[in-house]
Amino acid sequence: MTTTTTQAHIVIGFYTPNYERLAVAFAKNLDQHAIPHHLYAVPASAWNNAILLKPQIIKRALQDFPGKTVVLMDIDCNLLGPIAPVVGFHGDISLYMGVRYHPKARKKSLRLRVLPSSRVILCHNTPNTNALIDTWQRLCADQDPARPEKDDEQLLMEAIGTTHGLALNILDKRYSGRDPLDAPKDAVITHYSAHDSFRTANEPRRQIKHLKRQFVGWIVGKPYKQWKYGIKPPPDDKPPPPDDM
Repeated sequence: MTTTTTQAHIVIGFYTPNYERLAVAFAKNLDQHAIPHHLYAVPASAWNNAILLKPQIIKRALQDFPGKTVVLMDIDCNLLGPIAPVVGFHGDISLYMGVRYHPKARKKSLRLRVLPSSRVILCHNTPNTNALIDTWQRLCADQDPARPEKDDEQLLMEAIGTTHGLALNILDKRYSGRDPLDAPKDAVITHYSAHDSFRTANEPRRQIKHLKRQFVGWIVGKPYKQWKYGIKPPPDDKPPPPDDM
């Protein structure tokens, strides 16, 4: 799925066969805002393995579109406006850094968690960007396909920390693909987790976890995520997404 353009940027993404319907919808969403794009089809894979393909897809796009700023987006993102205001950033890459504080963690060192979000990543085609992507791709490839110990964002953090000279720009949260409960009111890019919608409650462990979260929500009188993370409720016209299972 691709469009041709003379613009200096292109949105890229990828999808497995069971996500093709979402890819078609995402392409239409991009067309609505006249945003050039190319979505790569990849073989079927488990979700926890598919997300490790992100650096490989970025590397491929940097080679396919050498003169453009490459903008990786998850295909379950939803655009509400143009992205031109953020594609001309200064630096090598631009992404959002999520910061969470967990006061109940036993060790103080574990109470503050900072991770880059890989839902939206803007990449200028520079030596530093390519060095980062090469390191990230290597770290992802080193994971055991049967049971990956780390996800793509944890490995991206490792790659960022070892890429000397990298110029990192912090992406405006409005363009970072936040979930509705965490998105600013004037968000331009939001995110609805397709992975959650494809999950089933057949696994006993997930069933128990889901029931526990429902029970906590009933006790505290608000959705589990709002209670745990201190997230403000969305406007009345935006129904909250289901809790993660």
